[in-house]
Amino acid sequence: MSESELQAYTLKELSNYDGNHGTSPALLLGLNGKVYDVSSGANFYGPGKAYNVLAGRDSTRALAKASLKAEDIPGPDDDPVDAMGLSESELETLKGWEQRLAAKYAVCGRLVSQ
Repeated sequence: MSESELQAYTLKELSNYDGNHGTSPALLLGLNGKVYDVSSGANFYGPGKAYNVLAGRDSTRALAKASLKAEDIPGPDDDPVDAMGLSESELETLKGWEQRLAAKYAVCGRLVSQ
């Protein structure tokens, strides 16, 4: 399936997939323009778990900066993160996260602006 054929998600739509809304799949995570179905990683991303703050959100800046701070995670009314604003070191960290997620989880969508 080509990227243009993947379901498009705004951050507002993605926010429904944080494990708290009874959706299926229950857990989606945005990273660098892609949306991953991380439902099988509920022990990490599910409600009450360490990385739940990333579920249903664009985690690009947060993972690139190794941060779970609110200012590094766009809200549902924001636009997806443009990775061009990250430093070389952050881009390398982001690349590592993309490889890890791609090895474990299926890409099920793409992030789009509001």
